[in-house]
Amino acid sequence: MASRNFCSSCGDGLVPGAAFCGNCGTGVPSSVHAPAAQQAPSARPLDKKGSPGSLNHIEGLGIKLLIFLAICGLVSLALFHLGSSPGSSSSAPAAEQQPGSVHPVEAPDPCGTDQACIDKRGQAEQDREWNDEQDRKSDQQQRYWSKRKDAEGECANADDLTKCMNAHGVY
Repeated sequence: MASRNFCSSCGDGLVPGAAFCGNCGTGVPSSVHAPAAQQAPSARPLDKKGSPGSLNHIEGLGIKLLIFLAICGLVSLALFHLGSSPGSSSSAPAAEQQPGSVHPVEAPDPCGTDQACIDKRGQAEQDREWNDEQDRKSDQQQRYWSKRKDAEGECANADDLTKCMNAHGVY
């Protein structure tokens, strides 16, 4: 009975006399594809579990990659938290790092001591306040007239128009 040879790359059985593996296409050394009578009896199949290209080998790489990514994520998270802690080192003095303390930067006054500029700014603020008040009044008037129009529609056939409008909160 002739001994069967196996591919050194994938472990699949080789056809006697073949120059390439029928499964993966790897070249077969000349001593393996020689007639069976001349071959050494030590040829045996490879263990498929850990051989490169096998499913188990790929699964092992996937698990290693997941573990590596998890470790990287944890290290990144730890470094982020260390960098944002109140006691972390930075270029600011320690007195400015107290929790809850805010030091706003005040812009220099563009007017300085120029009284005309200060007066203009004051007038501009008064104008803004007046415009805001006019907007509020306009909104109130619009709400009133809208409410009155709705009430007039509902009270058109009422016997006492004033009483109906009062009931709708117009008068």
